[in-house]
Amino acid sequence: MPTNNRKKAATTPRKSASSQDKLIESLKQYIRTRGPDLLEDPNVSSVGIGHKIKNGTRGKQVALQFTVKSKVEPEALEALGTTRIPGTITVDGTDVPTDVIEPATSPTSGWWLRSRSRYARPTSNPSSPESALAA
Repeated sequence: MPTNNRKKAATTPRKSASSQDKLIESLKQYIRTRGPDLLEDPNVSSVGIGHKIKNGTRGKQVALQFTVKSKVEPEALEALGTTRIPGTITVDGTDVPTDVIEPATSPTSGWWLRSRSRYARPTSNPSSPESALAA
């Protein structure tokens, strides 16, 4: 009987599901406690948890997402009465990437705190992979 002696390609280790669950719970708590302060910024309309979007494509990396009314160059921020959102925010000792999105690319699932309202979960297909973020 022939044997297969080929080596498997090295893969990047994935975060365990429990590790990601802990991160999402930490982010939810961060939004509960800091969300109202973050929403004081006149340009920020919501803060939530989602997957980082690059070049219009949703990736696998969990991020703290900020929906803004207007995405502008750094030199135009002062005129809007707003400040720059950092590239990462440390939550419970973990550097979490941020993602700044305009309403046209607002999330279709995830866990969000909207300005002047309660915590909201956009409706989505409960069997979709993204539903894990809505829990």
